[in-house]
Amino acid sequence: MSQATETKMTPQTGPSDMELYLLRDELAETHQPRNAQERQLVTAIAQNWLRFQQALRVEQDLMSSPDLGDILRNRLEIYKAVSRHVTDCERAWRHCVTRLEIMKRNRPKTLASPEARRPSNRLEGKLPPDKPLPPVCTSVMQATPAQAEAIAKRNHHRRE
Repeated sequence: MSQATETKMTPQTGPSDMELYLLRDELAETHQPRNAQERQLVTAIAQNWLRFQQALRVEQDLMSSPDLGDILRNRLEIYKAVSRHVTDCERAWRHCVTRLEIMKRNRPKTLASPEARRPSNRLEGKLPPDKPLPPVCTSVMQATPAQAEAIAKRNHHRRE
């Protein structure tokens, strides 16, 4: 086997792997994955982003080619295949990002998180503006005669 054939057959690892790991680590700092599934999605996001960027470069090379007219007239299937590949790569990347966002939203709430401290009902502890509460009197001295009578009746019923 010639050296040129061996070079084509051996997979190219190197800067692209390093680029993947650096991107994955940066995304992990941003998204703070909490479990194995979230870490897998962060890795998939990095892989799909690099695939998408590579597909965009291929498309850009094709579009800037002096033979673009010939390709569009005589070999349209090449243009369609490249465009489809770009679209598929973008869709895969967006799908992974969406899945990770959904998983992060569905994380169990801890007491330290702001979502857990926030009341589930946003009106909890607030009065609706159209329905004021009746005044509460703690002693007979502050009550009107009608309220004092109601307090007396209530206390009378409690004793019985």
